[in-house]
Amino acid sequence: MKPTAEEVRDALENTNIAEVKSYSGRGMYGKECPAMDLEEIDEIAILFVMLTRDHPNLADWMARNVKLDNMGTGYVVYWPRASYEQAA
Repeated sequence: MKPTAEEVRDALENTNIAEVKSYSGRGMYGKECPAMDLEEIDEIAILFVMLTRDHPNLADWMARNVKLDNMGTGYVVYWPRASYEQAA
């Protein structure tokens, strides 16, 4: 079952690895989703170890749906399939 953006954000916040932000990645056309800025690529592994420990079912979905952008000074990991709903 697809989690909400809020569920993804809450799980990311519980890891305390980095601040959770809203991000609009490639091909998202302005929609925003939960994301984190990471300095080193190996922080992604640490993130998923922590998610698997604390939220095993959610971690599986997040691992299958994660996207990564290299920003030159670090990485943005984000989950476009958990985009925040636009207010009507």
